[in-house]
Amino acid sequence: MPSFLLKDSARSALLALVLFAVWPLLLAMGLATWRGIMMLFDQQPITAFPAGIKHGSDIYWRYNRAHANVTENVGIVAAILLVGALSGLDTWAFRTLPFVVFGARVVQSLAHVSSGSSIATWIRFSAFATQVGALGWIALELVKHLWD
Repeated sequence: MPSFLLKDSARSALLALVLFAVWPLLLAMGLATWRGIMMLFDQQPITAFPAGIKHGSDIYWRYNRAHANVTENVGIVAAILLVGALSGLDTWAFRTLPFVVFGARVVQSLAHVSSGSSIATWIRFSAFATQVGALGWIALELVKHLWD
């Protein structure tokens, strides 16, 4: 469907979804670069990075977990935003909150990587709660829209 046929709300939601999907891609590129540097300069073998098992420095492991956290949520965000866009949902929440979800995810990832301190954990939780609240709001509006 050509973009000029989409409502502004659908275009906004799809743009936010693309940004949300690009974020784990950027984190993955950073993670791959970090691993490459460790292999080249620290003489780490390619097998030194087992999935699901803590390895590397604390900051490296937090980075690894931040990437896994965002990747496992892309499908949820995609389902809600794609159904909203395809169904013609056009509300303030659908035009605005997808960007709130994306921004909160970036904050959550950066807090995750920055520190394991209590304040960083509170920031992560607040950002996560913001995402859940915003997606919940959109989902409720979407269910109402589809039900009517």
